Amino acid sequence: MAKKKEPEPTNTVSQTLLEMAELYRPMLEFLPDATVLYDGEGKVVYVNPTFTLVFGWELVELQGNRLDFVPEESKEETAQAVGALLKGETIAPLTTRRLTKDGRVIDVQVTANLLTDAAQNRIGSIILLRNISQQKETERALEASQNRYRQMLESTPDAYYEVDLKGNITYYTQSLSEVLGYPEDELIGLNNRDYAQPDSAHKIYEAFNQVFQTGQPAKAVLMHTLRKDGTPQVLETSIALRHDTEGQVVGFRGVARDITNLIAERQEAQEASVRSEEKYREILETIKDGFYEVDLSGSFTFMNEQALDIFGYVAEEFVGLNFREYTPPETAELVYKAFNQVFRTGESIEQLTYPIVTGEKEERFIEVSTSLVRNSVGAPVGFRGIVRNVTERMEAETKLRESEDRYRTILDSIEDGYYEADMEGNFTYMNDQLCEVIGYPRNELMGMNYREYTTPETAERVTTTFNRVFKTGEPEKGFVWEAIGKDGRIRHLETFVLPRYDVDGQPLGFRGVGRDITQRVQAEEALAEALVDQERIASQLATVAKVSTAVSTILDPHEMLQAVVDQVKESFNLYHAHAYLLNEAGDTLELAAGAAEVGRQMVREGRQIPLSQEQSVVARAARVRSGIVVNDVQKDAHFLPHPLLPNTRAEMAVPMIVGGQVLGVLDLQADIINRFSQRYVNIQTTLATQIAVALQNARLYEQAQRQTAELQETTAVLDQVVEILPVGLFMKEAQDLRFVRWNKANEEITGLNIAEVMGKNDYDFFTKEQAKFFTAKDREVLGGGQLVDIPEETITTPHHGQRLLHTRKLPIVGTDGEPRYLLGVSEDITERKQVEQVLQGSLKMQQTLHEISLELAQAENVG
Repeated sequence: MAKKKEPEPTNTVSQTLLEMAELYRPMLEFLPDATVLYDGEGKVVYVNPTFTLVFGWELVELQGNRLDFVPEESKEETAQAVGALLKGETIAPLTTRRLTKDGRVIDVQVTANLLTDAAQNRIGSIILLRNISQQKETERALEASQNRYRQMLESTPDAYYEVDLKGNITYYTQSLSEVLGYPEDELIGLNNRDYAQPDSAHKIYEAFNQVFQTGQPAKAVLMHTLRKDGTPQVLETSIALRHDTEGQVVGFRGVARDITNLIAERQEAQEASVRSEEKYREILETIKDGFYEVDLSGSFTFMNEQALDIFGYVAEEFVGLNFREYTPPETAELVYKAFNQVFRTGESIEQLTYPIVTGEKEERFIEVSTSLVRNSVGAPVGFRGIVRNVTERMEAETKLRESEDRYRTILDSIEDGYYEADMEGNFTYMNDQLCEVIGYPRNELMGMNYREYTTPETAERVTTTFNRVFKTGEPEKGFVWEAIGKDGRIRHLETFVLPRYDVDGQPLGFRGVGRDITQRVQAEEALAEALVDQERIASQLATVAKVSTAVSTILDPHEMLQAVVDQVKESFNLYHAHAYLLNEAGDTLELAAGAAEVGRQMVREGRQIPLSQEQSVVARAARVRSGIVVNDVQKDAHFLPHPLLPNTRAEMAVPMIVGGQVLGVLDLQADIINRFSQRYVNIQTTLATQIAVALQNARLYEQAQRQTAELQETTAVLDQVVEILPVGLFMKEAQDLRFVRWNKANEEITGLNIAEVMGKNDYDFFTKEQAKFFTAKDREVLGGGQLVDIPEETITTPHHGQRLLHTRKLPIVGTDGEPRYLLGVSEDITERKQVEQVLQGSLKMQQTLHEISLELAQAENVG
């Protein structure tokens, strides 16, 4: 990469500093902190890329100028620190604030040192600034999140409870009274044996005892109980341990709901699923890739043998397995977002790649495609798609990128919609799920009054309910009403309404949760229609399986496409089938294969369709990236007939897309009208995706190989800057891994001075296990020829005991390309990890309760 031309120095000192900055540029650019090099007059000589990334100023803007980015509230403490620095004192990490180029104020941790020449004359200074804004924001957000969660807990219609180790109720939300059928004043101290059915008391004890013995929470535990009036019922509850501040187990907690009426429906659905699975299991076993189906909660309902091999499970273990059980939490959130996008938009996704842990506890990467499964009335009932094991490919690609995990808030994760409204009934806050429940986008729903999306009669009922809640202060549970979405469709909603107050107890409005219960009304009809739909799909999948075999066994693209169109025409009993490919310029679709002799003749003619051609069904499918159907071409003024295909009456075109890139279009024609349904489009879209993946695989592999070959790392010899860095920096000889550089920060971190370390290796002063780990990582760096990031490693020091380090290592190669040295940078993260653990402990409680609520909400959706 070409270097930018530096400005001419104004004096000898500046020249020296510029040369220093240029000499150590590889190391300075390698630092994780924003770094500024000043001359003796306080003018900027150099800033590293991290500084530009954090603060926004480029080196060319600052070089030779003074940098004033201290906010007013931080000027006094900064002036004191500068005074100490000029006296020759080292500025220990100082937590303060700085301005960015765009005017933002961020939290930073500052370390500073003077730079001297060989005669110990001061020639400048080096300042390192660490951006700690995210940590500060996390601490501030934690308290707000806890307050919001407490409000949400009271908003849910499900019952939250806490019991002691003997099973006596010690705390509950108001909903528990309704769930158990006991007055609230009788709940405290009530033992589970008081309301358990006689033959279920021991089973309830065993469930709680299992949680106590293993420490693992239990979900969806069925409890057969008796209401106070003697009415039997079935509760579905979660159970988790409850600890005091010292970590001692003091009882249990969980969420419970009455599912008596859902049991029969759930059993019927499970039996229907088993029957339908047997009908097309044999067909799916012929598909080379893994095939799967999941319900709306993400739990597997069907898979073929290939999918079982990929996930490393036997069928008995796999059915009912939820995606959260074989993925780490951060990956589970990624998968949830992707599937939720398919659910909301109805658009399929291809090549979603993420890691899993197989049944044999092996880490793998899989690549899935998925599409929404709907019943005959268009209501979503689950997902289906193709899965592949792409671990080998991902091992190469993983070296080229770093992943960052983001946490979603509880409101974005729960299935139910959450809302807040003012006293007039205008929305002031809602989550995405509520937007879906009511049927309006967020930007339109915010500020909207309930009278705008309800009939006058319903609006009066809502007014009466809100007034009652306002006057009595009592929540309204299970309020059922109707909302009219933006699309005009009527939705049946069940809402929980509570009053909302400010810190002084004055009423602000209302809050609560709402869910769409329209599917409950349609559940029985949907179940029957789903079974019919699966039988039709089984027949169509048989054809897809045959075509998929052709795709996977022919390597030449044109030969493969010819086999595909011939087999599609014959198997689906079509009038004709084409395959078009997009040219390199991306502006023309070229006919690559056509069925039978007619199709081959059209290929020889060199038939082409401009991508911009409005009248072409094929071009339109490529432009809009979805299937286009014309079920009566004689009524379509834009249809372009071909003299070799005079009997075409219906046409369908589906794009072949992989990784968001359109490779071409599969064009199908029938000699009868109304031949192609939406289900047909879905099947052919799946086929087109498999064709696209096969075409693209070779390109992807070549690209991955090229990127891997381009990985190189270079650096230079260290100097006095190394000694004043706040992070530990060391260098080893590549051959025997003996230390040749050890800076002062390393002495402070490890308690080992440079005289003890030079010429020795890790085995001379670390434990055998630690030294073995360090040496293995060193050989990995030198053998692999690239940077290795070790997020956490433990060392034993003589002055501070066990310390936790974040270390990065990379090789330094000679002109012959062989490694000469190994460079490492270590940061002591012991204190930071302790803070994170405190925060994580608080978040863990919230996450546990969220998972409980989500599990029960998903169980209801299945029912």
